[in-house]
Amino acid sequence: MDKTLEELKAEADVLGVVYSDRIGATKLAEKIEAHYTSQSAGDFVKVKEEVKAEKETPQKKQSNAEQVERDMIQTAKKAAMETKIVTISSNDKRDNDVTTSIYLSMENQHFSVAKYVPLDIPVELEACLIEVAKSTFITLHTDEIIDGRRTGNKTPKSVRKFTISYEDIKK
Repeated sequence: MDKTLEELKAEADVLGVVYSDRIGATKLAEKIEAHYTSQSAGDFVKVKEEVKAEKETPQKKQSNAEQVERDMIQTAKKAAMETKIVTISSNDKRDNDVTTSIYLSMENQHFSVAKYVPLDIPVELEACLIEVAKSTFITLHTDEIIDGRRTGNKTPKSVRKFTISYEDIKK
């Protein structure tokens, strides 16, 4: 019976036969046969039985919960990597006259994305990075006004650091 290259590689791995990644099926079969012939008669039968037993044991099947988790991760990744065309502008009065780009990054245990994004120019950006930009806040200090008059004090105010405009694209 002729074995596929994958079956031969699996058998060679079990036997500890060293081979190149680009080896062909016939060469690998020859190496495996040479390994068997180099073994003594008793060892030959024993090794052959071990290989046969290992092939017959069923592969670990993924449990249903693991498959559901993988599907959920794949769905979340697909949604996070969906791109939209947006224009991002800085609301930070301290440096928006000199800042021309920003660094956005998002990372979790399953995937990560990071990019330098130019400001005030329409760019195609992943949804997860858009959410990062939306959720970035800064504290600005505004004049305190009581009874219509400035008191000379400043009050902290939390505002979004970026304004995001979505481009309307018709397909």
